[in-house]
Amino acid sequence: MRFTVEEICRIAGAAAEMAPAVAFEGYSIDSRMVGAGDLFFAIAGENFDGHDFVGEALTRGAAAAVVRRGFDGLPGTDDRLLFCDDPLDALHALAAASRLEEGLRVVGITGSCGKTTTKDILAAMIARRLRIGKNAGNLNNIWGLPLAMLRRPPGLEVYVCEMGMSYAGELRAVTRIARPDVAVFTNIHGVHLVNFPSVEAIAAAKAEMLEGVPAAGAVVANADDPQVMRIAASSGRRLVTFGRERKADVAAAGVADRGIDGLEFDLRVSGRELRVASPLPGIHNLENLLAALATGIALGLEPEELLVGLDDLEMSPWRSRIVRFEEGFALYDDAYNSNPEALGGVLATLARSNGFGRRLAVLGDMLELGDGERQAHRECGAAVARCGVDLLIAVGPLAAELAAGAREAGMERDAVVEVPDSEAAVAPTLSAVRPGDLVLVKGSRGVKMETVVAELTRRFRPLPDGTAGNKSR
Repeated sequence: MRFTVEEICRIAGAAAEMAPAVAFEGYSIDSRMVGAGDLFFAIAGENFDGHDFVGEALTRGAAAAVVRRGFDGLPGTDDRLLFCDDPLDALHALAAASRLEEGLRVVGITGSCGKTTTKDILAAMIARRLRIGKNAGNLNNIWGLPLAMLRRPPGLEVYVCEMGMSYAGELRAVTRIARPDVAVFTNIHGVHLVNFPSVEAIAAAKAEMLEGVPAAGAVVANADDPQVMRIAASSGRRLVTFGRERKADVAAAGVADRGIDGLEFDLRVSGRELRVASPLPGIHNLENLLAALATGIALGLEPEELLVGLDDLEMSPWRSRIVRFEEGFALYDDAYNSNPEALGGVLATLARSNGFGRRLAVLGDMLELGDGERQAHRECGAAVARCGVDLLIAVGPLAAELAAGAREAGMERDAVVEVPDSEAAVAPTLSAVRPGDLVLVKGSRGVKMETVVAELTRRFRPLPDGTAGNKSR
């Protein structure tokens, strides 16, 4: 999205000595990633201050920087600076102004699990009919989402964005920028309890997204999740529900779970029933698929045309990706993030996947679980044992708890390996893998389990059929 100095000063309340007609089409908050001609925002966080990196950003090619009033750290650069009260507020104001593009509809997706997968499925489903865009998975918070809005190409009809949050008030801030026409709630679980006293408090923070939805907008809600339905019932907006356990507008029945080979189910919507084959591995991904279908219907598309888009589905990196190797084993790459609910889903998929001799699980710590984190890891270790995993490699500071839970539930001591971090997990994983194995890699973002995935795909030979890329099948 293109803004001139004059427009930025008017929208963000900034002042500048630069020529008012100078325009920017690139925006950055990271001096290491700045592009030539970018506008750099010197944002201050808890552990950093972007003003310390303004010089680096300008040296790397930024055309100008947005700084707080009174900043004088770089004498002689005033003609490349835009002064304002708060660079983060300026970034938000500019992104909110970009939202006013004529003809644009925004879909906002939030929830404890499945945000990115639902976003990817929906984008694939509607791309044949509408000009669509989507934010990258990590550009979903108070810093990332405004950047994503500013970086989107002009002329889109629908912009699909996941909206994450770690504390109360965060979704309120991003929904003021995105103002979604359709708000999607996938589920609500206790995955941020380090910052919240209860699941109910998490639900209240998730409900902040409704503040940006217009009266004529729609809410897409998981009928099987009581916390979601409590939010949806009070929204006052048009409601489209999805689910399995309860009656829903978009419902699945007759589900056949084929593990990593996908699933089949009867889709019931608008009095019709369609048999659907999904390439997505695991029953837990059925919830994401139904959420995407319900959202497409809320946007006015028909189920049949939405399902055709599954052929074009590409998953974001390290999510629900199946890679098969010439050496005769398969990788279930879900390394991007983890929490007890999500891990339970992929473990169930592991157990239901036929045709493998052994099942290996390389599992990193689950973060932001609060005071119950040790117990949660023990319970997940027990779930690993119950799912018939033959070898567990537990990764991170909480590996001992995961390992203890697995052993208490019956896994042999030598079938459980504990390592301190993802780099240390590489060697035992590489040495353990053999033909006929199915290897699951999963962990919270901060544990960087993609390190293990990268080494597996580097040391062994992925089959040249697209499975080693981001394709879902």
